[in-house]
Amino acid sequence: MGGAVSWARFAVLLGALLLAGCPGRDSAGPSRDGGANDGAAEAKSDANTAAAEAGIPWDPVWHDTTPKDWPTIGPEGQPDCGVGCRMLLNHAVPDGTGAYAFSYDTRRVVSEGFQVGPMVATLDSMETTVFGPDPTSKQAQDAPYVAGHRVAYIRTFGVGDGQVEIMDLITGEKKIVYKYAPAQAGTNNALRTALNSRYAFWAMDGKGLMSRDLQTGEIKVLMPGSFVCHDICATEHELVCADADSDAMYDVDLDAGKAGYLDYGGALQLEGFCSPDRTQFVWIDYRDPPGRSSTDMFERSGGEVYLRDLAAHKTRRITYDSPDSPHGKIYPAVDGHFVYWNQTPDGPNQNPDQAPDLYYLATTLVRFDLSTGKKCELANAAMSYKAAYGSELVHTWLDQTKNEVRVVITNLDHPGLNWQCQTVAIPP
Repeated sequence: MGGAVSWARFAVLLGALLLAGCPGRDSAGPSRDGGANDGAAEAKSDANTAAAEAGIPWDPVWHDTTPKDWPTIGPEGQPDCGVGCRMLLNHAVPDGTGAYAFSYDTRRVVSEGFQVGPMVATLDSMETTVFGPDPTSKQAQDAPYVAGHRVAYIRTFGVGDGQVEIMDLITGEKKIVYKYAPAQAGTNNALRTALNSRYAFWAMDGKGLMSRDLQTGEIKVLMPGSFVCHDICATEHELVCADADSDAMYDVDLDAGKAGYLDYGGALQLEGFCSPDRTQFVWIDYRDPPGRSSTDMFERSGGEVYLRDLAAHKTRRITYDSPDSPHGKIYPAVDGHFVYWNQTPDGPNQNPDQAPDLYYLATTLVRFDLSTGKKCELANAAMSYKAAYGSELVHTWLDQTKNEVRVVITNLDHPGLNWQCQTVAIPP
């Protein structure tokens, strides 16, 4: 796994720019809560190498019980994102975040904001809750990952200087999980976070996928190397990284302490994403002819949707266009009942041989029913990064009037959307 940044990282932003046709980131000692107080958070992080390597003293107890009165942003004055679509987060997200634009679980969607810290919305709410610094603060809290009523994120102070934190979304109590400084990290940074009830996780450039036990405080390197997780998924028993640097899906068995590939077919693997309940993982795989010679940066051919049942440890191929009539595919999502992805429409350009062309041309949204084999297509619906909730999709959308990327939710059963459906045979 090299340190070079591959096309997959840039393709996410390119995909966001296609969304116009969418239908609809002191003191060295811990405070009472195990985290930094507001003044310490504003100061430059401690540069003591030994402290950075060992983390900081860990308190497993969450002390605060009083709910915090967080500011909210209402739906008033929000832009129109199309048929069946509304704003889910009532604030633009930073340009260039791409697949890091939002994190999600079964109930909450969390995003970075412009100098405001994480923003959170629940699926049934019209309001957005703003967590973290005052909107006038210059701090950023990056790469959030939501798990129930807590969120992990990275607070950055400069190059090679920052810390991984956890915050309780109800009380606002914070804990510092891991600190790194230039003396230890050089120019490297933490890149991604994840969380379950047992561990906090992060991808540390130059070290690998790391964890901290939330009871004992033990810090481990779960898998050494350099990882740029296009998406990262933490279940109670494993950690999955869709690595955009090495173009493969990696898996860490947290119980057995084993790490390796999730399901490697010997060819390019891209854009892996978890279901909101974190029981399934879906990605685009090029193991099937004619896709085996595909490369991330340029040459592409074919590409099929693959689905992993994380509990049963079984992989299922979802699409069978290759080898006879391959369509280029991008940005899959799964929710347990449906699998979604974008693909190129039928025609002479349905299998573009260059990656930039694929991300530009894949404007057809596909919905596949896992139980019945019903496959429906919606033309001119170039949704990029998305999360599936039955017949609703949370996704990014470009507000062209302000050139702002927004996180929206679209009801795909809206009568104004013209789906074209057929039933396909489900292979055994």
